[in-house]
Amino acid sequence: MFFKMVKNDFLRNKVVASAVFIFITMAVILTASAINNIANLLQSMSQLQERAVPADITQMHSGEFSQADIDQFTEQQREHIAMQETMVLLTVDGSHIHYGGSQTMAGTIQDISFVVQNRQFDFILDLNNEKLDIAAGEIAVPIYFMQQYDLKIGETITVRNGEYEQEFVISDYARDYQMNSSFTSSKRFVLNQAD
Repeated sequence: MFFKMVKNDFLRNKVVASAVFIFITMAVILTASAINNIANLLQSMSQLQERAVPADITQMHSGEFSQADIDQFTEQQREHIAMQETMVLLTVDGSHIHYGGSQTMAGTIQDISFVVQNRQFDFILDLNNEKLDIAAGEIAVPIYFMQQYDLKIGETITVRNGEYEQEFVISDYARDYQMNSSFTSSKRFVLNQAD
């Protein structure tokens, strides 16, 4: 009975029925695509987190610090602190970073820090979610700056401040679980310990 009613309605209003059918089909396809995109996003975020082993708590400090005091505090709080690692950040003003000949990163609102890869956790990854291993004379650039300044692998970045000048070859792009987002106001460039 129901099928007969639908058939009769379709025969009387072919254009309207076809249009409704097309719109319903498109809505179902778009909904399925959106659900698929959300599932893929959640899966990729989970894989990034698993590989990067981010810190539960990150504290940034400016000025002098005592690593011995930090280690002592960690030992005293061992039941609450599983691991602790101190990452030294060398903050560089964007006007001292030159790329593409004569351009600088002076206009950026991001705090730029040069770091070396951590040993225990809070790893900075490459585009394949592998832990970055940077050779001397090379640098890994955050994805944010890759997109912002159209930086390519093989190009050079020069840090220039007064008499000091050091050139680095871009060897990779850095995916930073802690600071990858454009909403985060700090970005970490990864260097070799020798540099």
